[in-house]
Amino acid sequence: MVRLDQRDWSEKLPMVEFTLNSAISSLSGFAPFELNYGYTPSLNPGLAPEPSGVPGVKHFVACTLQNLADAHDAIIESRVRQTHNANRHHCKDDAFAIGDPVFVSTSDLLLPKGRAMKLLLKYVGPFKVLEAHPHTSTYKVELPSQLKAQNLHDRFHRSKLRPYHANDDALFPHWEAHMFYDFGTPDDQEWLVDEILAHNWDRS
Repeated sequence: MVRLDQRDWSEKLPMVEFTLNSAISSLSGFAPFELNYGYTPSLNPGLAPEPSGVPGVKHFVACTLQNLADAHDAIIESRVRQTHNANRHHCKDDAFAIGDPVFVSTSDLLLPKGRAMKLLLKYVGPFKVLEAHPHTSTYKVELPSQLKAQNLHDRFHRSKLRPYHANDDALFPHWEAHMFYDFGTPDDQEWLVDEILAHNWDRS
């Protein structure tokens, strides 16, 4: 309440005293005004100083009304600013329908040993939507056995899903992946090679 130069502290004392006497104590459950006078004086916007009133009282009432107006304006300004900031970062998500293929975020996946989180794909899939609840932005997804083994819940919020767009073979041939990530294949698993189709020499 006091200015930076601290030269108006004496003018603030009446309002500070009134505020402290009106505040309800957490210990007693009463305001000092209630214990001393049996009631708490109220200040409402309709309060106005009388023309023939005491100068000190007139000044006190004028300062009180100005403080109430400033507080009212500050509350409105804060609400407008918060609404603006919230709307700026809010975007309406498209709802998914049952049967739509979607990608699932990897933020909740358990990584096998020796894997780095920064090298993990942001989303894996696509997986089919089994249940859609757009009013709550929740969807049930058909997860593969690898993810079910991690006890990953099959219901996701819309923020954890991304729409699937099929690859354009004319522009990007052979880019359609069947599985985007290895969820933990055992290291000792071996594969039998039938034939080497091509090779590339690396002289480095």
